[in-house]
Amino acid sequence: MTTADHVWPGGAARDDSYQPPQEQPTPEDLDDPCWRASHYPYCDDPWYEEDADGFNSFDEYEEELELERRLRRAMALAAARYRPQGVVTRETIEIDGLQVELRRKAMVSLRLHVEPSGLIWLSMPYRTSREEAVAMFRKHRRWVDQMLQRVSAPRPEPQLWGSPAPPDLPGAALDRLYRRELSRKLPELAARWIPLVGQGPSMWTLRWMTSRWGSCSSHTRRITLNLALAALPERCLEEVLVHELVHLVEPNHGPGFAAWMDHLLPDWRATRTDMRKTKPMLRPV
Repeated sequence: MTTADHVWPGGAARDDSYQPPQEQPTPEDLDDPCWRASHYPYCDDPWYEEDADGFNSFDEYEEELELERRLRRAMALAAARYRPQGVVTRETIEIDGLQVELRRKAMVSLRLHVEPSGLIWLSMPYRTSREEAVAMFRKHRRWVDQMLQRVSAPRPEPQLWGSPAPPDLPGAALDRLYRRELSRKLPELAARWIPLVGQGPSMWTLRWMTSRWGSCSSHTRRITLNLALAALPERCLEEVLVHELVHLVEPNHGPGFAAWMDHLLPDWRATRTDMRKTKPMLRPV
């Protein structure tokens, strides 16, 4: 059926000669449904039906899309303001007689820190309230007291491979000394023990650690060694290195791990016992 053959209900022929008005409508006119109905009769077309979305014209559909785009942009901007990167607030409050700094970050859980200088700070998500932070701090108050006692204790004289280190070294100089000594010893030990274990790490990391002499990530296969190992006899560094290499084969401390260590280092238990008597040295201030 052609346009000319189209018949309206009731037998009236469709009038295709209609032309919209020549004057340019204003935005107010377009927003007025009465004006649109009087100037665009097709809106009253008895054959006209609203589409599934309820829009009476393509213009309304475009307007709705634009409003949705603007809403999404506004929501994205609001989310960016609500979750900025890095620390956004630093607030110091007193909890049970201790000064605690609250730091809100882009993170998902709360973490409590005690620095060697004695500073206590709590990193927390943006949405966490002050009451939740206080409750978390009080739950771990015993650990905080232990760490404060540890950092306030007199620091022992620095050692180097079990012997006194050069006196009057500032913290930065001692850090460089330990890092240089470990970097010098590590390649030799790694070349010796990696072939015997049959596994090697993807990366070596040297840093200060507060409670462990070393760690091994089974996921990334990265081995981290405590810089404080440079203060102990060299056999301690060797034991920790072999210990972490074996973790690449045996992730836990089960019978398989003990069998590997007994085979590689028969006296590893005696070395580990001596190391337990010496707590890892805190990072120099």
